[in-house]
Amino acid sequence: MAGGLVVVLCLCAGVMGAVLLFTAGNAQNPTTASATPPSSSGTGQPHVVTYSASSPGSSIGEIGFYDSTGLDQNIYDVTSPWTDTETIDSGVVDYITLNVNQMGGDSPVTCSITVDGRQVDSKAVTSGPYQDVICSADLS
Repeated sequence: MAGGLVVVLCLCAGVMGAVLLFTAGNAQNPTTASATPPSSSGTGQPHVVTYSASSPGSSIGEIGFYDSTGLDQNIYDVTSPWTDTETIDSGVVDYITLNVNQMGGDSPVTCSITVDGRQVDSKAVTSGPYQDVICSADLS
């Protein structure tokens, strides 16, 4: 019985040592999962980004866009027309997109992105079910 307890304690100590060694090794070279697109340290130039979406119907099924922290936001059943303005640091997010989806409807949809007062992309889809349109811009 005492021999079995010693084996169990040695196994536990070995596992804890491996966990500590793994944790210490990762502290020097950390890798973490992130919802933020690959980017630098946030020392780029800030840009005023205006996202716009519309549909002749009263609502849009889904809109996806990057917010000022670089996170991908999705909102549903949005009243049309829709506009959102974000100040985005090009060091946090280098490339942005605006995805407008009618989610099964057949109403036309449009999107546009304006960066620092200048329209950089605009698209429209006018026919067919499940309308989906994507606008994008490079902030770097």
